[in-house]
Amino acid sequence: MDEREKNRVNAGEAKFHQVWQCALDGMRLTDGNGIIRDVNPAFSELVHLPGESLIGKPLSVIYQKEASRIMQKYCERFKTRTILPHVVNQYVLHDGTVRWFEVYNTFVEIPGEPEQVLSIFRDKTELVKATDKLKESETRLNIAVQSARIGLWDQDFKTGIIVRNNTWAEMLGYESKEIQKDKNAFLNLIHPNDRDKTSRIIQKHEAGQTDFFRIEHRLRCADGSWKWILNVGQIVERDESGKPLRAAGVHVDIDEQKKTEESLKQSEKLLHSVWDQSKDGMRLTDARGRIVMVNDAFSEMMGMPKEKLEGQFLGVIYYPEEQDRIVKRYKENFLNKTIQPYIARPFTLWNGEQKWFGVSIAFISDTLLLSVFRDITQQVRSQESLRELVHQKEMLMRELQHRVKNNMNIIASLISLEMRQIRDPDIRGIFLDIRNRIHSMAAIYERLSLTGDPESVELNQYIQTLAENILKTFTVGSNRLHLKTFLDPVRLDTKRAASLGLILNELLTNSLKYAYPNHEKGTITIEIRQTDNQIRFVVKDDGIGLPDDFSPGKEKSMGFMLIKTLVSQLKGKMTIDGGQGTQTTIEFPV
Repeated sequence: MDEREKNRVNAGEAKFHQVWQCALDGMRLTDGNGIIRDVNPAFSELVHLPGESLIGKPLSVIYQKEASRIMQKYCERFKTRTILPHVVNQYVLHDGTVRWFEVYNTFVEIPGEPEQVLSIFRDKTELVKATDKLKESETRLNIAVQSARIGLWDQDFKTGIIVRNNTWAEMLGYESKEIQKDKNAFLNLIHPNDRDKTSRIIQKHEAGQTDFFRIEHRLRCADGSWKWILNVGQIVERDESGKPLRAAGVHVDIDEQKKTEESLKQSEKLLHSVWDQSKDGMRLTDARGRIVMVNDAFSEMMGMPKEKLEGQFLGVIYYPEEQDRIVKRYKENFLNKTIQPYIARPFTLWNGEQKWFGVSIAFISDTLLLSVFRDITQQVRSQESLRELVHQKEMLMRELQHRVKNNMNIIASLISLEMRQIRDPDIRGIFLDIRNRIHSMAAIYERLSLTGDPESVELNQYIQTLAENILKTFTVGSNRLHLKTFLDPVRLDTKRAASLGLILNELLTNSLKYAYPNHEKGTITIEIRQTDNQIRFVVKDDGIGLPDDFSPGKEKSMGFMLIKTLVSQLKGKMTIDGGQGTQTTIEFPV
């Protein structure tokens, strides 16, 4: 080979080497044993391995999954020269990366070296993924169209035929065969009031003045009713002069949506009416504390025109010294969603006037807060006046009760003085009964004056005190009788408590007079038990009991007649057991 021929060969090799190094496609030379003889930089980048770690190694080092099978198959096909010239396959590389490669294979002969296969690799991974996504998207679209009940139409302007899917007809109650395929038939289905508007919008789009058209119109259903349809379409093909050749679009049933919109319009109209006519002040504020909107009543309450309120921070309605503090607290509460749903408190307004407002507060969105103000200034002042009147009445009643108690005690004292002059024991006993009854009534008024409640008393405390006083009266200087009480805490109105006090006085007096004729020792027990709807009052002694001929129905003594009258006033019932001692049980409704 002469010098010129050598130079040409060297120049060719230099060009080949330059192409090999700079090629964007990966290139690999592999011999018949599956040993990699050479790779270019692009191939190294594709398989994530440096060239020096590939050259001289079996091609199986490139792969992770089925590496030995790929190696074996390559060697077999090399021997039979059946290596495929073009394949597109998915490969799992040594590092687990999954790639799609398009591979071109060709046998090459290199002087001084054994026959080899040149493989040119092109990465198709992103293309395959995009294709798969497109297929998946088309599948989802078809499913969505079927699931969402979307009507599809496709119009051929040359033939005048409009092709529709079954859903298009079904949403109007027709079968597909009932729908004529020309444009005029479609226009005849449109509500007369919507027809001109629909034609104008479609014509404007066909003339190329809009990118697409979107119309809401009513179509006649098979049963003669009208249904609102959203019709969206577009010219998808035109001829060289711009005339439409093909259009496509969708029909969506929006009948329920239109009915809902109409209901919302009515609700908004009602809301605006309430907002405008309400006597309560209404205010909308945002997260920053800025007033978005107020009604006339709010403006009047605050003594400021609406134009000076709307757009301002809510602090504008308050006294200057309080504005910053109120706005800061409002922002914190708004952010943390710790707004109280209702507050009632005094406010000092911007002009120094003090008013009481009851304020109901609610979030109507994440960014808006509705506050409804009601002026309760007069109500609060009336309540304060009423509380003062009640306090005065209570003071008056307490004074009256105190005086009644004192007067009764004076009467009882006068009776005691008269009793000193009386020697007849029967007459003396009558006066003693009268005095004890007066003490019983006086005890009620003493309890009322202590509690401060003119309407009711703690029955258990009243009965305990009264029983102890009666027992002391009859057993002065003696401790032969023991008092046991089992009293539930019961609050009872004054009238019925007084009746029970008189009953207790009569029953205790009888026990003290007659149950222990020889001044024996004994125990008197008093019980008050309350259930859900009844009070049980028991007085019992362990004395000699009642005479054999005692009959409650025939008893005519004044004390017993008084007890029967008082039990009747309580709407109660009384039972008497005189077997072992005497037990009187009275039950009456709560």
